[in-house]
Amino acid sequence: MAVSSGNTTIKDVLSALTAKEGILVAIGAILLIFGIYSGSAIIITAVILISVGLWGYVYFSLAARLTPDSLHHKTIERTDQSLEDEESALQANSAENEFDDTTAFHTEDDKDRSPEVGGMNDIKKSKSAGEKTRLTEAHLTQFFDLESENFPSSSEPRSEFEFLLGKVLTAIKESLIAHTVAFFWTNFEKQELVFQGRASDSHNLVPDRKLPLENDVVSQIARNGKPEFISHISPSSERDVLRYYKDIDFVKSFIGVPVHYQGRDGEKVVVGVLAIDSKAEDAFGSETLALLSQFTKLLAALIKSHTEKYDLLVDSELVLSIRKMHETIREQLELRTIVRALIEQTKRLIGYDYLAVTMFNDDKRAWVIYHVDIAKDGTYIAPHQIVDLENSLVGAVLDSNKHLLVDDLSTVTIPRFNGEEKIDSDGSILIAPVSSFKKCYGTVSLERRDRSGYSARDIEVLYRLVENIASALEILYMSELVDKYVIIDDTTGLLKKSYFEQRLKEEIRRADDFGHDLTYSVFSIDNMQQLIDRHGKEGLDNAIYSFGQFLKNSVRQYDLLGRLDYNKFGVVLLNTTANEGYLWAEKVRKNFASQVITVNDKTTSITVSSGVCGITEDMQFVELSQHAVAALQKAIENGGNIVRVY
Repeated sequence: MAVSSGNTTIKDVLSALTAKEGILVAIGAILLIFGIYSGSAIIITAVILISVGLWGYVYFSLAARLTPDSLHHKTIERTDQSLEDEESALQANSAENEFDDTTAFHTEDDKDRSPEVGGMNDIKKSKSAGEKTRLTEAHLTQFFDLESENFPSSSEPRSEFEFLLGKVLTAIKESLIAHTVAFFWTNFEKQELVFQGRASDSHNLVPDRKLPLENDVVSQIARNGKPEFISHISPSSERDVLRYYKDIDFVKSFIGVPVHYQGRDGEKVVVGVLAIDSKAEDAFGSETLALLSQFTKLLAALIKSHTEKYDLLVDSELVLSIRKMHETIREQLELRTIVRALIEQTKRLIGYDYLAVTMFNDDKRAWVIYHVDIAKDGTYIAPHQIVDLENSLVGAVLDSNKHLLVDDLSTVTIPRFNGEEKIDSDGSILIAPVSSFKKCYGTVSLERRDRSGYSARDIEVLYRLVENIASALEILYMSELVDKYVIIDDTTGLLKKSYFEQRLKEEIRRADDFGHDLTYSVFSIDNMQQLIDRHGKEGLDNAIYSFGQFLKNSVRQYDLLGRLDYNKFGVVLLNTTANEGYLWAEKVRKNFASQVITVNDKTTSITVSSGVCGITEDMQFVELSQHAVAALQKAIENGGNIVRVY
């Protein structure tokens, strides 16, 4: 190291120490003493890192000046005798002017002196000139206002972090004599920078808290995860480079460093960016980067300390589970699928020995055990049993719509579900309601054999899971309601099954009353699986839509068209005999097979099969429908692209 070379003495170091560097050394020492006496682990960690950063800055500044070449040059200019004289004079002055550990090493005239001259040499020179030097005492209150800036140990965790962040940013600003020091959170999912904290002399900072990730220097640091220096910024490019100012602020230089955080999976990610600028050109160098490395470690330590207390960093495991739940539910929106998705992700994130899902049963008009999952051997409640709302833990949760945690079930006298349950466990239980804003859909009960088996974090995780399940259930029930009352299928524009069958029953009664003919035909697209394999589900949807439109153009205005299920279509031909219906269906089959359809930018031909049944005297809806479907099934079994009459 330059400062520890063979030609360097303590006198050389002291003589090269500037007033600012002396103050930084003193601040570091006082902060360290304050942190040790505070007794708080967070404060001790913070002040140690700040002190090391300040001392590191002084060290690198001295190292840059006290190179072997510069020391050798000074040695040539001074004789051995002059060195001894200066040392003696320095010692004499030090003996005459002893001052406390809290005394600063600078005078009021420091601003007029060269930064290359140390504070102790200044005192020596002023004394030799007969000038009286006034010394300024540095009290502890200059660094912390003990009355108005108490550490918010009992406040909300986010306030604690913002308090410490503000102190760190202020310390960086004072250490580097910067114009603005700012900290940004990075949100890659939303492609945003969140303006979290700042220490600035400018009134020109943007009021917006969220900034989009673009091509400015802060965004580049966030994406690349590497520091960036800019030694000169022209006014014409300032607004493109630094987007945290509303207008041009005439900033000349910039340095920014990423703040990394190591998650539970061990992967390091960029969670923030520390940005510093100055109105002086080329204000930052390698020693600045060394100092900032200490501060970024401090920020990472603060983030790590508070991650479990508040939502600073999205829990990647929980986000992954919620995404998997959505993917599972999206494949098939059914109650069974929703419950299965909840069980899978609850087992993955929280764990349990017993799980029970309670839902309302319309047939029994009561809350019942919908599903039970036993992770370990044991006796638990059986499915389909009725829950005692008046005298059970689950009943209490349903009534209050609030979660319930019992750390020791041996202290509880009421049953979990009902008085007839036989459960061989007295551990702990966590019960959460599955509810939306308007309705409670049931409960999820997690039980472990050991006592105090669930923490506050488990409650939060379960809450997030059931919150998403409640939203899925609300969509499911709303979809069922829509299916019940909406008459048009949104994919094909044909009548929905429920309304189509209602109209078919009416036409059957009309035909029977007036002696009219009626023919019912059921169509389906052939080789559906081959279409999916070749063109995907989207390709099959296109084929279904195309055939639906073809049927619309092939019937009379008063005939009925409906979509019976995913790949079945019903057609009611009024005043039409079975033979006429067969001829019509055969014409539809041939014409559609001869058409070329474009599916996913590829042309193909698609065939259909049909089953036809004409109405007879006293024939009811069920009989007519079953006969038409049976004829269709026979056509499919014979290879498809066929029309069969029952």
